[in-house]
Amino acid sequence: MVRFLLEKGVDPNGRYWIPFDSFLMKTASLSSPNIMISLLDHDAAIQGSLVLSSAAEEGRIDSAKILLERGADINEVFDLDLDGDEDDIVGTALHVAVKHDQE
Repeated sequence: MVRFLLEKGVDPNGRYWIPFDSFLMKTASLSSPNIMISLLDHDAAIQGSLVLSSAAEEGRIDSAKILLERGADINEVFDLDLDGDEDDIVGTALHVAVKHDQE
């Protein structure tokens, strides 16, 4: 279905109702990177999508490898401290991996 919608011209850089929550970011927690690859093949923007940070949070090494091969910046700093909540994302993918106990 995702491939079908992309082939029909849907914007792969769309966002959910939360401004920073991209479609690409949501793919990091999926059991297979295939949907993420489909979005990337249709020019989904990696930078600023939080997808590498999400992959780190979920321990998805397979997704992180693909993202890095596709140009993700391993040192990109995410600063989404929306309300001071400790679950807000602040730091690099490494910060997120450590915070979520992902060896």
